[in-house]
Amino acid sequence: MNVVEPEELEALRLVDLLDYDQEVAAGHMGVSRKTLWRDLHEGRRKVVEALVEGKRLEMAGCADSETKDCCCKNRECSYAADASHEQQTER
Repeated sequence: MNVVEPEELEALRLVDLLDYDQEVAAGHMGVSRKTLWRDLHEGRRKVVEALVEGKRLEMAGCADSETKDCCCKNRECSYAADASHEQQTER
């Protein structure tokens, strides 16, 4: 199973869906361009591996989405963790 982290999903959304260049996307997320590239590369690898190899793909939630410490580094984080879902997944 591949778990796409919130910062990887946000990088994918900004660059591949909204067509932001990496510099703008990194600024939006509050990270360096190098960090954005790493998140983007890892997110793409997980998605492609799931498609090609038939692996399960899951999105991790951002437990800190209501604070300034959100792993997305973005006050508009929309990947808040659903505690009940996380508990079921851990079983």
